[in-house]
Amino acid sequence: MPNQLELLPEKSVDLFINISSLHEMKIDQIRYYFKVIEKMTRKYFYTKQWKKTKNTYKNNVIIRQSDYPVNKNWRQIYARECKVQNMFFEELYDLS
Repeated sequence: MPNQLELLPEKSVDLFINISSLHEMKIDQIRYYFKVIEKMTRKYFYTKQWKKTKNTYKNNVIIRQSDYPVNKNWRQIYARECKVQNMFFEELYDLS
């Protein structure tokens, strides 16, 4: 449950996965979740999102792959176009 994420101890998650949900949020919400991901995750973060999406429920905000607030200290293991759905990208980061 998203509203219970902060109840987890810091660095208690080995792998945090988010698939096709961040693009549904406003950018400030995305930033919040990236901070939570960094706080909770001791090893890896995998994400798969639309390369570009227009959020019609959030004032037509456009979210692009480059808009995700990846911490410069995260080591990118890979970033690639999704092989199954080419409108998606997938990235894996090492946060340790």
